[in-house]
Amino acid sequence: MAEWGLTPMKALQAATANAARLLRVPEVGTIEPGKAADLVLWQSSPIEDVTALLSPSLVMRAGEVVSGGA
Repeated sequence: MAEWGLTPMKALQAATANAARLLRVPEVGTIEPGKAADLVLWQSSPIEDVTALLSPSLVMRAGEVVSGGA
């Protein structure tokens, strides 16, 4: 999405919160109490460098680490 002209922030919002809202899946899309704990963490900010999205350092699904976090 960033390659198509969206800022990194707008691209992340489109892929997370906006997508969850459009698909009517309210339990995901943002980090809030009561929502599913599916998270991806990076060493650097994908807002500053969108290519950071290619190298996550930790992935959690339902609050459990499934990749990284050594």
